Amino acid sequence: MLEDIRIKVMKRLKKLKEEGKKWTKEYSPYSMDLYHDFRMIAQGCQVVANVDLRYEVAEGIDRHVVNLAKKKCTCRTWDLNGIPCPYAIKAL
Repeated sequence: MLEDIRIKVMKRLKKLKEEGKKWTKEYSPYSMDLYHDFRMIAQGCQVVANVDLRYEVAEGIDRHVVNLAKKKCTCRTWDLNGIPCPYAIKAL
């Protein structure tokens, strides 16, 4: 059973590697779509400068602190997927 799982995983990794070679850009299509969606969300945010590359970004009643030096945001989206969140995009 474990051998079957191992073979299935190997086939899937090979397929994903072949699909990755077809990319015409440096980033995956999913990453680019997510980035563009985040840019649209960022348009509705307000930014207040804090100190030393730190910004407070507000969207409605939600507030998040973005630290550009550490590439972190209190929403943690940037930490989890490596793509700047809407708040970080607005702070940039």
